[in-house]
Amino acid sequence: MEDEGRNHRYLNKPPAPVVRPASPASPPVPEPAIGSVPSARIMSVRAVATGAPVSLEQVREAVEILALASRGRAAPASQPVRVELVIRGPLDTVLTADVSAEVPLIVALPFHLDVRGPRGLPPGRYEAQARIVGGGGRHMAESIPLPLVVAR
Repeated sequence: MEDEGRNHRYLNKPPAPVVRPASPASPPVPEPAIGSVPSARIMSVRAVATGAPVSLEQVREAVEILALASRGRAAPASQPVRVELVIRGPLDTVLTADVSAEVPLIVALPFHLDVRGPRGLPPGRYEAQARIVGGGGRHMAESIPLPLVVAR
C-alpha cells in the first residue's frame, strides 16, 4: 500500500505568507532628569590604590564605590539627609555619610570598602545598594542592587 501523503500534488500554488503590519512600539518612558526627584545610583567601582575600574566578578582589593544621590526638588535643603551604601551578603554592612543642612540638590560621595584583613569583607557574593534617607529614617530613594563577588 502506498503512502498517499508522498504522492500528493498541489494543484494550486501554496498560499502567500500573510504580512502583518508592524505593531507600533510603545514610546520609551523617559527617565526623570537627575535632581528632579529623589534618586540614588551607584556610578562606579574603582580600585582605591590605582583608580582603575574593578571587575565586579573578582573584587580582590579595596574599592571605592561612588554613589550619586539627589534629594529631589520637592525636598527642602534645610533638612539633613544620610546617604548609605548597603552591602548584603555573607557579612552585611552599611556605610553611611551624613549630609548636613543646606543639602545640595545632587551629591556624589565615595565609599571605601576594604576586602582584606580582619576588618575586610570575607569572600562571597554580595549586593551593593545606594540609598538616601531623610529625616526620621524615611527612605527617599534607593538604587538598583549591584552584584559583586569578593575573591581572595
